[in-house]
Amino acid sequence: MKHVFIIAQAFEYSLSGIQTYLSNIVTNLKDVTITIFCSYSKNNYYLDHPIVRCEKKKSGYFESLYYFTKLLIFHPSNRYISLKLLFLLAINRNIMINTLDRLKSTIQSIRQYQKPDYSIASLVVPDGVISIILKLKFGVPAIVLLHGSELIHFVGNKRYLELVKLVFKHADIIIPNSNFMHVFLKKFYQSEDNVFINKLGVDTNLFKRLPKMLTINKKYNISDKKKIILSVSNIVRNKGLDVLIKAMKFVLKEFSDVHLQIVGGNENFNFKNELVDLIQKLNLEEYISWLGEINHLELPNYYSSADFVVLPSRWEGFGLVTIEANACGKPVIGSSVGGNKETIINHETGLLFESENEKDLAEKILTLLRDDSLTKRLSNSAYKRVISEYSWKHVIERLQNEVVRRLNELKN
Repeated sequence: MKHVFIIAQAFEYSLSGIQTYLSNIVTNLKDVTITIFCSYSKNNYYLDHPIVRCEKKKSGYFESLYYFTKLLIFHPSNRYISLKLLFLLAINRNIMINTLDRLKSTIQSIRQYQKPDYSIASLVVPDGVISIILKLKFGVPAIVLLHGSELIHFVGNKRYLELVKLVFKHADIIIPNSNFMHVFLKKFYQSEDNVFINKLGVDTNLFKRLPKMLTINKKYNISDKKKIILSVSNIVRNKGLDVLIKAMKFVLKEFSDVHLQIVGGNENFNFKNELVDLIQKLNLEEYISWLGEINHLELPNYYSSADFVVLPSRWEGFGLVTIEANACGKPVIGSSVGGNKETIINHETGLLFESENEKDLAEKILTLLRDDSLTKRLSNSAYKRVISEYSWKHVIERLQNEVVRRLNELKN
């Protein structure tokens, strides 16, 4: 039986597409033992695999630099690559410090027990740095998942991007989560030899069509006569909730029996305060409810209680919310960016609007509010597509088969 290391900063079942992907890799990989190395973990009561929680210690720059120097200089598997990696870590000091404790734990595990058959890095940086060091030091094949958020926010940071390029160059397999991310990858890495696309999936046993839960409306003092628009995302600027709130002002000029429910955690408090101020400024308090972070197991009830879902992101690598909503039989109105253009087929499974254009978004919302038959048609098409293409079981099975095939080719 093969043994796999999962390298992640955090490991939990949450609203995050990254975390959901990682959790489903762990639960759906077959015939493997897995050890998870992370700095933070919760909500993993369902796992049979050990989690090594590497609590961040207050390691200083010079302490970290000394450890990496000793590791990469005195015992290098490849001197040039090791020296370049050491230099890039030295000038990306926060990354070097933040990887130290997890790296120490993985190396200690290898020395005490045995090396894994391969490692999977949740993010290109910093997790991929650990996987590359394990490859240089112990010959452990490095697999790196690519979501996009670890790149898009650092496009202007040359020091960071040089480290990203090194990870891409020396990874054995790179797995972008959408065609859009595959194209985006080419800005930093042109080779196709070690790349294959593996899209995200949805747990169709959990996310499924359910009767409308009127108790949810009652819980938040919302009339059962109102149409419910649902937004599910982290409360961060990139998710475009300000655009949706502004759009509601235009929607309410024609439809007053409508209510927006916002589900989300991982709040950027400054941005959340901006949104609260915006709602007050536009006099929308009675039309918008903050539901906070909802347990992942309860999310299907919230999807099923909505009439449709809106994903107004400024940027989206894949858009897991879309296929979760679709699996619950709900269409999605999404911004025409990134992975949304793959998960939403315009006018077939949902509607696309021009990113950051609140008037266009309002018109798309009104289109569904005016036409129940269109909403139903989109719902049915979206549901059928998700069931046939996006089951986690099939997504992870494909990933595992492709990884095994490519690692066998490397051995030969």
